[in-house]
This record gives sequence, C-alpha cells and structure tokens, in this order.
Amino acid sequence: TDEDALCYFWNGRGACIKDGTMEPEALEYTRNVHKYLEKYEIKEDPVKRNQAVKKTQDKKAVRNFKPMDNNGPLGSIAFMPKLYGYTDLKDQSDELAVLKESLNKNTKIDQHSKQLLILSVQHGEIGFEFGLTPQEADSLTQKDVDMILSHVSKLKNAIKAKDSSINFDDGINSAESNKMKNNYIQIIKDAEFAFKKDYLASKAPRVALGNVPAENLLSTPMNNDMTYSRSSALRRGFAGNIYDRIPDDGVNTANTSQASSVLAKYAQNTAKRMNSSGYCMTGFRDAIRQAGIDDSDLKESKPRATVGWFERHPDMFEEVKYIKSGNSARQINSSDLPNLPAGYIVVWIPGNDFKSQEPGHISITNGNGQAYADETDNLDWGVYHGSKNAGKGEHGTFRVFRLTDKWKVENGKLKFCK
Repeated sequence: TDEDALCYFWNGRGACIKDGTMEPEALEYTRNVHKYLEKYEIKEDPVKRNQAVKKTQDKKAVRNFKPMDNNGPLGSIAFMPKLYGYTDLKDQSDELAVLKESLNKNTKIDQHSKQLLILSVQHGEIGFEFGLTPQEADSLTQKDVDMILSHVSKLKNAIKAKDSSINFDDGINSAESNKMKNNYIQIIKDAEFAFKKDYLASKAPRVALGNVPAENLLSTPMNNDMTYSRSSALRRGFAGNIYDRIPDDGVNTANTSQASSVLAKYAQNTAKRMNSSGYCMTGFRDAIRQAGIDDSDLKESKPRATVGWFERHPDMFEEVKYIKSGNSARQINSSDLPNLPAGYIVVWIPGNDFKSQEPGHISITNGNGQAYADETDNLDWGVYHGSKNAGKGEHGTFRVFRLTDKWKVENGKLKFCK
C-alpha cells in the first residue's frame, strides 16, 4: 500500500522497492509492521509529563527573569495617611474617584468588599502614596482587597487595645491622628510593612526549588525582620529630612560568606568616611577597590547601568533572583531587601515615571536592614519618589548581586581565584 511505501522511504529503505514491487526482505518487514502495530502504542506517565513541562517552564522563567516593581502593580500604600505632613497623603479625593470608577467596572470583586475598601479610604485608614492611576486601580483582585482590609483591621485592633479612646468608626479626626503619630507610629509602620511583604509575596512568581541554579538562589536563612525608622512627618527613603543621615547599625556577619562580610566592612568604612549624599557610585567604587576588587573595566557612570558590568563578570558576581520558600523558590521582591545578609550589592533602577537621566542607586548591604555607599541608607528606596535626579520611582525595580565562591580572603582583602 501507499502507507507501506511511505514507511519504507521514511526509514531510508526505499531501495527495497523496485518497479512497484517489494523484495522478500521488504515484504517480511511490512508484515512485521502490520503485526506489531496493533500490539504496541506510545504511552507516558501523566505525572512525569507534568513534571517535565513544569521544569521547562521554570527554567524559562529563570532564564527570562524580569524583576518585580518595588511596590507591585498597585503601587505604594500608606496606613493612616493623615499622620504624615505632606498634602499628597492628606487629601485622597482624586485617588478615591479613580478607585470608585475602577471598582464599578470590576466584576470579580464582591460588592461588600468594594464598599469596605472605599470606606477605609474615606476614613483615612489607607492612602495611595503617590496617587492612584487607573492601571494601578484596575490591578486590584479580590485577594488584594481582602488582604488590605485584613491588615488594616489587625492594625486598628492593635491600636484600640492600647487606647480605647481612638474611634475608627467615624473616621480619624486631627486629635486621634496626633495621638497615633505621637504614640503608635511604630505599630503603624510595622503593620504597613507586614502588608507589603504579604502583598508582594502573593505577586511573586514561584518555581520548583530544584529548577533554580544554585548561583541564582538565596538558600541560606534570611536575617531576622528588620524595622527601619521614618519620620512621623515625612515618608521618604530616610528618617527625617531626605538627606539626613541614619545611624549605622554595623555589619551583621550571620548567614553570609567570609568574603561578603569583608566587602560589607570596607563599604562601612567608606560610608563613614564620605558621609555625604548624591555620590553613591563614588562610594560603591571606593568600597570595592579598598576591598580588593578590580573595577578598571567598569565604564558605566550611572548606578543603574552597573548591571551590565556585573553581567559581564559571571565568574566574579552572581545574581540573586529567587529565595528559598519552603519546598519551592519565589522571586525576590523589595520587602526582602532589609533581610538580606551582609555584603550583597543592590542596584535600584528607576521606573518609567522618571526621565532617562535619572541615575538610580547602588549600595552594599550590612545584614542589619541597611546598606552602605556614600552614607548609610535603609534600603527603602521604593517609597522615595524624589526629584528627577534623586528618586528611584514607585514602580522602579532592583537587582541583587553577590560575590561568587571564587573570592577568598587573604590578609584582610579579597582575592579572586580563577
């Protein structure tokens, strides 16, 4: 038959067919094909098939890694926004209008949850730090709304447990606002950060632990949750005035390599000596040179562009993309930064809301929730909108790099061993 002939040619045995007839060998082969074709069929284990598909997807995700926004698709949220001394957070009328319009179109969030969220904004319990765009509002899901309301409820209960005179049922008046600012600011900040951690973790892509290369995985324990201070009047990257220095909590050598600890200590020395602002790239380069890292081929002048230098030296630096989370690995997000071990290098890349001349930021972690460059900062650039030459962007991103295991310590300095 035609099928027999095609089978022969497919298997490279077309010479067995001459003038439309088959030689004896070919005829026997054909009989065997017919005989066994009915007895055998291709089978595979569905579980193993799913595992193979998952592995392929995970490897593709790691290979095509895309960093998360500093604050996720919703942007930066503030709890009890009227506590803070700038107009953006005190007046949420524009944001409320955007929120209502978006929720009216959203059929996946139940009506009761919508009403509670709107009421929470009206009562001054939550605010959108840098405004609310239609895209941000449209990103809300039922899970997001439930999470916001749950964290706000826990916060209100914690405050009422300490001061029953504060009544959240009718909104927050100026006297209640001042009382919370003077007495409960740390509780509010901790609650806000707890929400940010849960929200970003829920948005972070996850892959199987075994599908992440070791050089891209942070598998050692994270340092304990670190809290950072913010002024009660100003919510930006530093305590008090944006250019105020924050106290250095020192280098914590837990859960990091000896080489990374050495790098962090040299960075600390540089930050103490410079004690300035606006010169993070200078501070970073000084620190790595003092530690023993050759940066002679680092031609990039802006912090954000150093990513290219790190990527050109995979033998010297490796990028941390995922964090071990139980039996899986989730993508690193900005709420993880305060818990990074010492000696990790964090590069902040501005979002689309900034002009191309925005340089970004770079610093080296100390393992205590802070980082060093030309000064000590608190790794919270995600809430710093700033000016065209200083801000990092609400929807900016970041990259994290660390030393490879080819770095050794000799006489207090780093030495690269090829």
